[in-house]
Amino acid sequence: MKNLLCLLLIGAGLLHSSCAHKQGNSAGKVKLIAVLPAEIQLTGKQPKKLKPDQIEKLEEAESLLIQNRMVEAIVSASAEEKHHTIGVVDADKINRTLQSSGISVRESWNAEPEKLAELLGVDAVLRIKVTKTRYMSNLSGYGINLGTEIVEILKNFYIPGARFVEDNPDNSPNKKKLSTTHSIDFYARLIRKENGTVVWSDTEVRDLDFNDSVDQAIAAIIKKAGEKFPKKVKRW
Repeated sequence: MKNLLCLLLIGAGLLHSSCAHKQGNSAGKVKLIAVLPAEIQLTGKQPKKLKPDQIEKLEEAESLLIQNRMVEAIVSASAEEKHHTIGVVDADKINRTLQSSGISVRESWNAEPEKLAELLGVDAVLRIKVTKTRYMSNLSGYGINLGTEIVEILKNFYIPGARFVEDNPDNSPNKKKLSTTHSIDFYARLIRKENGTVVWSDTEVRDLDFNDSVDQAIAAIIKKAGEKFPKKVKRW
């Protein structure tokens, strides 16, 4: 009777061990990841002097900027760790592979993540989407010269200075308030190559006013996401 009881207990233990292994399987198999170029959508009131092709260039430039920032964020968050569980491929290497395969930055946003993971030789890809809604249409206040390089437009256009907006007809100084200038929607998903399952995700929505720098706000969101990333990451 004692022998039978021991066998039952051992069997139950093995079953529990097997179930626990299966529950952690999806995350456990991820050993190498790639951060894809971030999908960027600039919506709302865009300056009238900016042409659609300029806005597209802004989106693509920021796509690569956020991609690199995310790699740095997840690596930096694990910098003090002695034991790393997964590796992340350098962003430049990822982009060269995509380019040599005929996949542009914008095309990568809509490509199937499983196929991209296969192409890049990784177990999972981190897909990021950032939507920035702008509530102001005035261009002159941002000091943008249309002859300026696109990188300078990117730096200046989304970094408004501290200003106030009057919200009352009698211009009473006691009734001044800061106005919302932008909204940022951030969404990240770690998607496995094997079956397309999402093994980790993060989302944040933030409203900004005249005193807020959009660039700094996005950098803070990315840093926070990197700190919440469940794996200890090293650069591959």
